Amino acid sequence: MYIVQPIVATWLFYGASSTLLTMKDSVQDMVPALAFKTSIRRNVIHFKLFTAEVVSGLRKMSRNNLPLLFAMVAFISSLGTLLYILALSGPRMEQEYGPAQRSVLQYQTDEQPSYTLQNPPVESNVDAREIANLRKQEFLKSEVGRRLQGIFIRLQRERENITQIVKTMGLDKYIFSRAIPNWGDVNRLKTSLKSVIETGRALNIGIMGGSVSTVNLYPRVLEESLKRMLGGDVKVNNAAIGATDSQYFAYCMKNHLDVYHLDVIMWEFAVNDYLKGVGASAQEEITREVLELSNQPQMMYINFLYGKQISERSCNNSEDVGGRELSEYYNIPSISLKEAVCKKVKAGKAGDLVGGENKNHLTTKAHLEMELFLRHFMLHVILNTTYEMLEQKLNPYSHTSFDVTRENATAPLPSPYFMTTRITRPRCWSSLLPQLGLSEYLWPIRAADGWNKVATALDKSDHKQLWVGNLNGSVIRFPIEIAPYKNLTSKVAISSFTCKECGAVRVIVDNDFARAATVYGRSKYRITWPTIVATDIQPGHHNITIKCLSNDPFQLAAIMTAYDIMVPDRKSVV
Repeated sequence: MYIVQPIVATWLFYGASSTLLTMKDSVQDMVPALAFKTSIRRNVIHFKLFTAEVVSGLRKMSRNNLPLLFAMVAFISSLGTLLYILALSGPRMEQEYGPAQRSVLQYQTDEQPSYTLQNPPVESNVDAREIANLRKQEFLKSEVGRRLQGIFIRLQRERENITQIVKTMGLDKYIFSRAIPNWGDVNRLKTSLKSVIETGRALNIGIMGGSVSTVNLYPRVLEESLKRMLGGDVKVNNAAIGATDSQYFAYCMKNHLDVYHLDVIMWEFAVNDYLKGVGASAQEEITREVLELSNQPQMMYINFLYGKQISERSCNNSEDVGGRELSEYYNIPSISLKEAVCKKVKAGKAGDLVGGENKNHLTTKAHLEMELFLRHFMLHVILNTTYEMLEQKLNPYSHTSFDVTRENATAPLPSPYFMTTRITRPRCWSSLLPQLGLSEYLWPIRAADGWNKVATALDKSDHKQLWVGNLNGSVIRFPIEIAPYKNLTSKVAISSFTCKECGAVRVIVDNDFARAATVYGRSKYRITWPTIVATDIQPGHHNITIKCLSNDPFQLAAIMTAYDIMVPDRKSVV
């Protein structure tokens, strides 16, 4: 009769053994985020089978009216042993992978990283597995490994923080899917982030934009957010200048941004380009210039709205006149306040986004929403980058986007989408001074009475300076130098800063009065306005003479030169 007891013990031993062996294999084979889930699922299946066998045995014993004491003691003992081993597996995982690594395994996102774990070759044996485990332990103890583990923890906290902010600000759960209409190609950003994590250097971001960015609210908050996530230095170089647009920066970008030392360049002219009606060709010009830089920074579009339009229940910006097409054509990440809040704007429920004395600008809330969208975007790119770095370090047989980033980044650009001519070798002498300006300054060799350098500030944080002439017949002269390029001739343009009361000037290149050009500075908008004043100019030294035609003020912002090159239309390219 008591022969059943050894059978019960055998069942218990078999169930516990198979479960513990499975636990051993699964912990040893555990790979972050994927294999861990598989091993736990496998353990649960074995435990269910084990429990079913025990329950079946107990039922048989019950039918034979055998004492259950021994069986229950054996079952509880085996279960206790099993739970003890499970408890030990946690410290073991922490010892091998570190507490941060364990948090990574528990950290699941809605958007999984876009890579696949690769299996080692078939000929791999136990020794190869042990070598791989040693490699994992050595890497996770290294400076880069510890840095990655710290980033994983901070990303998890930041994700929870973003979720809480969304609730506090009363935003809906679909806000990010609307606010990021195009994630674009972020391989350049991921390559920079990899360098930042491996070397500990600063992440450098540059911003070109108008008065929205000049306020320096969302850039400053974004800088602090990125410092928290990366646990290192982040520098946001805000070169925004109020009342400028893409036409000005197409010539003068390098005057205000140290482009060759930037990892990310953000374009924020969606409002000014739309109001001025410059079209998408200037935005495309800047885009191509950035994508062709030798240091390969990441280009991003930041699209705000105009305060007065929000008040009028309108939500138009440059996205509606070519910006959206450029983002898709060049695969540029696009962050859009317009797409995020347009439904509220048209319903008249976005009044809390409008601020400023004339209701032209945006409130702190609008800036914080844009920063939140940017933070969400950067968090997911950093997360994807760290996963790929971990996979690349721990699995030598894997293939990540880092393997093809350099090749893709140096590939030729597609034919222009909107442009028919290309501004080549632009050079700019500017009097405008951004908050962090480096400039080839516009300085005259002669300035008669009636011309003065005047600081102007449309916004409290603006730092513009202009050469202002307000005396009829008064003359100012500037020297410029044009470098040769492929035996071509250059063009010369001047950029006025327009106003409702502004007058006109006559512009003469090298005393060639027969080819003098008249430039008018009057407009309902206060904005930089480039005007071509001469073409077919040979390389070399030249003098630009500007003469006032009335007592109405003329405000000079910059003198520019460039070579115009015809480009094939995308439709004509087979």
